[in-house]
Amino acid sequence: MCKKLSFLIFLILGSNSYSQVSFYIRPSVNIKTKQGNIFGSWRTSPIYSTMTNKYFSISNDKIFFDNGIDLGIHLGLKIRENHFLELGFSGDHAGIKTQASKHDWSIDPYTTDPSLQIVRRGGNHNQVSILGPFNRFSFNYNNLFWKNNSKTIQARGIIGFGTLNSPNVNRKSGTYLTDEIPVFTLGELDSNIYNSQYVITSTRAWRNSLYLNAGLGFDFYTKKKHKYLFSFDLFYLQGTRNIQVDHHRIKIDDNGADVNFLYTFSSRGSGVYFTFSRRLQVYPWKCSKK
Repeated sequence: MCKKLSFLIFLILGSNSYSQVSFYIRPSVNIKTKQGNIFGSWRTSPIYSTMTNKYFSISNDKIFFDNGIDLGIHLGLKIRENHFLELGFSGDHAGIKTQASKHDWSIDPYTTDPSLQIVRRGGNHNQVSILGPFNRFSFNYNNLFWKNNSKTIQARGIIGFGTLNSPNVNRKSGTYLTDEIPVFTLGELDSNIYNSQYVITSTRAWRNSLYLNAGLGFDFYTKKKHKYLFSFDLFYLQGTRNIQVDHHRIKIDDNGADVNFLYTFSSRGSGVYFTFSRRLQVYPWKCSKK
């Protein structure tokens, strides 16, 4: 049956294409770095900085790594051993990591210089806001450009594009997905000055955000029989819209008077991806000798 089916496909596609074209599916496991910016806009360049007032400082990490894992599936076309075209679907996440520091003025006991004795110390805490899961649709082209002498490792260049999709967001109807994250406060900032409230509101801002990606892929084979084992891809993805927007609402009780602060952070879903996968050939089918 397998031989008859292969012969039928051979007649339909022609002998030349049969020998040079194959189709495969590629399940994948993905982990990625996250990155965010403060006061960023999709129309302007991201800003990575620290904002300071007389009570506290707040900043964000340009890039950080968490332990989130996403799964994917890709449909691929391999042409003449060197060219790979793929349509893919994967889960994905965005994330923002911030740090807030209260200002504590105190005496430095390790110096006798009066001009250096008054110092400001920071009481810090980190906060990570992870948004997801959402969908990542991709189209990638891979070009095989290098093999080692034993042909156990092959290297591919990767370029592609796609969209990061949040299906429940509809800006026209004003439908967004919003989570409120309570955060422990900074506590006492000074005599009769307290951080009485700290709340983060995390919002999915766009239904679709186009992206570009580029990187390298590596295929690993056994040395004796040159049997394909698995692939490892490393690439960077750059989003075009702020798919996650976090608002930090911070209330200060200053001697009985409320002072309110609002800081905005955003993420385009960009990051460095580490992908483990294996291609499973589905055409031409590899018939058994029997």
